[in-house]
Amino acid sequence: MKIKFIILYTACFFVSSIIDVKSNVSKNEEINSLSKNINSPSIVNQENADSKYGKTKFELVEVKQISNNKYQDSIVSRLKSLRVEIDEKNIYINNISAKYSSDKSDSKRFFRRNYVYNYYTDYLYKNYNVDVKKEVNYLEISYEDAQKYPFKDFFLEGGVTVFMNDYLLLQYSDYIITFKKSSNKFSEKEISTAEILINKSSLRQKGFYVHDSCFVKNENTTFKIIAIEKIVNKNNKGNWYFGLPIIILKNNEKRELYRNDNLVFKFYDNCPADGYGRLVAKGNYFTIEQISCVDFLFVRSYITFKIGNDNSVFIHKYSEEYTDRSDPNKVIPTKFWTVNDFGKLNFEDVSEKFLMKLRQTKPKI
Repeated sequence: MKIKFIILYTACFFVSSIIDVKSNVSKNEEINSLSKNINSPSIVNQENADSKYGKTKFELVEVKQISNNKYQDSIVSRLKSLRVEIDEKNIYINNISAKYSSDKSDSKRFFRRNYVYNYYTDYLYKNYNVDVKKEVNYLEISYEDAQKYPFKDFFLEGGVTVFMNDYLLLQYSDYIITFKKSSNKFSEKEISTAEILINKSSLRQKGFYVHDSCFVKNENTTFKIIAIEKIVNKNNKGNWYFGLPIIILKNNEKRELYRNDNLVFKFYDNCPADGYGRLVAKGNYFTIEQISCVDFLFVRSYITFKIGNDNSVFIHKYSEEYTDRSDPNKVIPTKFWTVNDFGKLNFEDVSEKFLMKLRQTKPKI
């Protein structure tokens, strides 16, 4: 028991040391803004930036536990679902943004403690051939943003994170999450092209796969509805999926008709729900099922769309079923909203944000 306590204490001490490793960098290494801009590392370039949105995608490389604590599958599954993008001014984690600046520091001064310095230098060099023995590049966000979710969970104290040779390191508790700047040019524009969406091998080469699909028919045409996900998240032990893009294809022409990246809810750290559930089709209707949280309730939601004979796609109904996490047997009435509540709204205009606002309104019967 005493040995276990010592191991746990050492692990916690190590983690806390890493977290506060940058608390004094901004005070000790003030550089004027002109010098900062000249010396900052190149994060976004035209070669791999999304030409429409100006964002560079960062692909997950691995999630590494840095202590001897029990490995938590649920935590790792959720960390693997993180989505990171960067443009010239902002860093985005699960589509939540914060402005950043980039700078560099003497490595020993940055990591402060020798064993933290030794761990990072060894980890980066052995795994990614990145040498930070003398100098380390980093990103820094404002104090205000560093206190907000999700950055307070994944940035080190002081609102900083290591960015070196295209590798971005985030940290959650005793897990280091390593991302690398995408070189596959899989942008929003590219994913909407028929060749990538229909050709499974091309999709796989870009690091994605078709996670789920269904077929819907109107009087004239058959449509294929697909949900795509990153291969790195495939078959995760928790079976949790978040933020999946939903794409509608005209099956006979095998090309994209509509796309929506904001229907499947994003991951939230305080919610132990499963996220995306499945696609269900009936006639010229299809439904996206998923599970999320509201306060201390599990919420099973159903977003139903109708495809008209003119190939228009609009939301038909949104409904929610509730389960009290502390009292699963408690009966809570189901709520549903229809066109009487939101009018005729196109598929591409429906988002998580819109549905969260709709949830605050009383349904019209």
